[in-house]
Amino acid sequence: MTLAALEATLRLYQHGEKVTTSLPTLNFMSRQQHEIRQLAQRLIEPIKRHYGGQFRVKDEACFSQIGSVSLPNERLASWAITFTPKDNKSNQLLSLARQWRQLATPVIGRISAGRLWLYLRCLDDEAKLLQFLLKQ
Repeated sequence: MTLAALEATLRLYQHGEKVTTSLPTLNFMSRQQHEIRQLAQRLIEPIKRHYGGQFRVKDEACFSQIGSVSLPNERLASWAITFTPKDNKSNQLLSLARQWRQLATPVIGRISAGRLWLYLRCLDDEAKLLQFLLKQ
């Protein structure tokens, strides 16, 4: 099985024009920042309507870390949606992050600099994300 999977992957590399669309990891890594920003702009208004009472919701430029052990310092320009509590209480961020992690399909964000960051580089189904986030 392992060799068959490796062979299929290597065959994709023979056709360079198809490799980034055929391999999800390379597809996500090759996304340009402006494409991810457009995604954020499509998502921001419904998310603001839902969470705007408690949080300042913004779309912001960021960097995505692409490796941990193998490439720990490599980062790609990306885009995120951030949530900052209007009353500056960090427990609201922890509560929101916890709610999202407990969804049927967990949504994972990162708390940093007093905000919950929802990175968009690897998002492949924006409708499903909205469905999960907006039913809270």
